[in-house]
Amino acid sequence: MLIASGEDVNASADNRRTPLMAASENGHLEVAEALLAAGADCQAADKDRLTPLHLAARNGHSPIVELLIATGMAVDSINLDIRTPLWYASEHGHEAVVQLLLATGKVDADIRDRWAESPLWWAARNGHEGVVKLLLASDMVDVNARSGGGLDLTPLWWAAREGHESIVDLLLATEAVDVDARMGHGSNESPLFWAARNGHEGIFRKLMATGKVEIDVRSGENRTPLWWACTNGHESIVKLLLATQKVDVNIYDQWGETPLWWPAREGHESIVEILLASGLADADAKSGNGTGETPLWWAARNGHESIVKRLLATGKVDPASTSGDGLTPLRVAAQNGHEAIVNILCTI
Repeated sequence: MLIASGEDVNASADNRRTPLMAASENGHLEVAEALLAAGADCQAADKDRLTPLHLAARNGHSPIVELLIATGMAVDSINLDIRTPLWYASEHGHEAVVQLLLATGKVDADIRDRWAESPLWWAARNGHEGVVKLLLASDMVDVNARSGGGLDLTPLWWAAREGHESIVDLLLATEAVDVDARMGHGSNESPLFWAARNGHEGIFRKLMATGKVEIDVRSGENRTPLWWACTNGHESIVKLLLATQKVDVNIYDQWGETPLWWPAREGHESIVEILLASGLADADAKSGNGTGETPLWWAARNGHESIVKRLLATGKVDPASTSGDGLTPLRVAAQNGHEAIVNILCTI
């Protein structure tokens, strides 16, 4: 009725959004068809240079995307952030939309936005397996596309960190992927590093199996995959790393804390047992940050009775060692009300 009365179909609001943009963004196919029939400008862009196609693609409205493509409009226009309709559809996992846009043969499947992040980069990061398959099948994408700003993060790095195992499989199958790509800014963290840190055992095993990764890679904080697996209580990964015989069990991070130090502090009893059973861990390692706390000291402080017993059973810890402020394990256990541990330490 408004169109018939002569209403301007391209009238825009303060943000330069037109009725067609609103219909496209919200998935109103029949409204979009009516507006186009009345002469709506399908190439109009808002203040951020988003077109109706950008908005429909970002929200996964494939019927409207198909309608707009059929008008002959430019399908690969960029907004202020150098993002295209394909870029948004890939980021949000809209597989049908990605398929429609790729089928035009007129899109750059490897477009980089202002932060140098590609459609594949975001699809891998967000776990959109179907989109990753489509982009890889296009044979137009760089599987090692690195983000900008010195971070240098790759699609595999993100998939490994976030635990998207099926996507890791797809990337490894290309045989072109850099399995040991490192994060920039002096961080030096690899896909294997993050798989170990976050406990993604399946991914960890697959990365190790390539034979192309550094097992004991050190981050800018001097932390290794073993350090993090121990700290976060990932027992199976700790066992896998120790079995390689290529890891430093007593590595100190930049704050002077070892792989044994944090499990003792946090109560990861199985990790403490594994490390001590290896015969390699220094049971009495003092933190190197000037405070002098040992694994026994922290286990006593936090009430981890079984860990206290296991550390004492090694015969290699000093129960009278003091922290930087002069507190012994006995004193700190008493201070925190851990009666059982106090009794154990008093009998030594």
